[in-house]
Amino acid sequence: NTATLSLLGMSAGDEEKTRKIRSHAIFLATSAGLILGAGLFVNAHRMTRMMGATTAMMPFSATYLRIRALGTPIERGTSVSTSFCLAAKDGSTPLQVTLVGLALNVFGDWLLCPRYGLAGVAVTSVVASLAGYVYLIVVLVKAGRWPSPFSWPRGRQDMIPFLKFAGPVLFAVFLKTMTLANMTAAACSLGTSSAAAHQIFQTLFLLSAVALGNPFSWAAQAFLPPLVAAYCNGKQLTDRGADRPTVKALLHLIRSALASSFVASLLVVGSCRHFSWLTSSDPAVIAEMVKGSWALVPFLSLYPVLLTLEGALYGTQERGTVLRLSLLFWWMSSTAIQGLKMMGKLSLSSIWLSVGIACAISTAVTAIFAFRSVWIPKCYLFNKSNSSVNI
Repeated sequence: NTATLSLLGMSAGDEEKTRKIRSHAIFLATSAGLILGAGLFVNAHRMTRMMGATTAMMPFSATYLRIRALGTPIERGTSVSTSFCLAAKDGSTPLQVTLVGLALNVFGDWLLCPRYGLAGVAVTSVVASLAGYVYLIVVLVKAGRWPSPFSWPRGRQDMIPFLKFAGPVLFAVFLKTMTLANMTAAACSLGTSSAAAHQIFQTLFLLSAVALGNPFSWAAQAFLPPLVAAYCNGKQLTDRGADRPTVKALLHLIRSALASSFVASLLVVGSCRHFSWLTSSDPAVIAEMVKGSWALVPFLSLYPVLLTLEGALYGTQERGTVLRLSLLFWWMSSTAIQGLKMMGKLSLSSIWLSVGIACAISTAVTAIFAFRSVWIPKCYLFNKSNSSVNI
């Protein structure tokens, strides 16, 4: 998404170049999804064991992973195609796609879970993803944003721009994934009840912090580049301090992200403490959820802000900075979890709280670099072609 958003923003007004970028983005995302899905399908048992699954968990977790792996190309295609809407400042279409998938997920889980259990959940997710992707393609075709005719990559020269943008981004995302994997492995070492409660926590994290953080990050990547371009091309040189449009835009995004994520974190805590029976019927799992619920607040509140700040850095072409800061976050969170193990203080609450503290430090450091990037942008990266985008 980040590579596609950046390249589309830098090619605004050039229809031929935009069509090629969209075509190549779909091709690369789908190809990567096929490779990733095949790897997950073949190595399902090994992957789940690496994540800390016990012998009792293995049959269910491996089956779930294999079914979900079949939908990986679909999910990658949907994700990158969503950026076509975001680059055009269209946030309603991605919302509609999400609602289509959500409705089918709820209905499918109700229909299949009682009989097929976890496998039913996985099948429903794949079918819902497929339906959402088909709906998105139909909307993009009608809006003229689907690449037609499709432009197939002709060689390395068509791949390099995406790899140049996507390489640091993918590694930064990988580091965040490794952080979540370390949390899961630590929780699994505490026993089945803690592992089950952690899995529910992680699902709520994805539904709240990630679901909020990604759109704010994409908004920063979509709106900041044209503002920076206008500043660099001399249209806003008289603006100073917080009145500078680039700074104002970033401040608005951060305030919105923090307010919405804090409310979401409180709702998650409330659901864990008072409605945990909706997610589990095991008294031990429910007890773990109630006990560890408040420890979720720091991480759930600050992670969307961190993603928003990273989006600002991506929008100002500071991908290397994001990579270095992601490495810092991974190192701090991993060190904290290992320290808890060594001191014998490891618990579900301490896992989430320690990662939340690491996220707070990373957010503060990232904010310094993000505001610097919009205050003193690298103007040589923003030529006159970018100023044609509506501000």
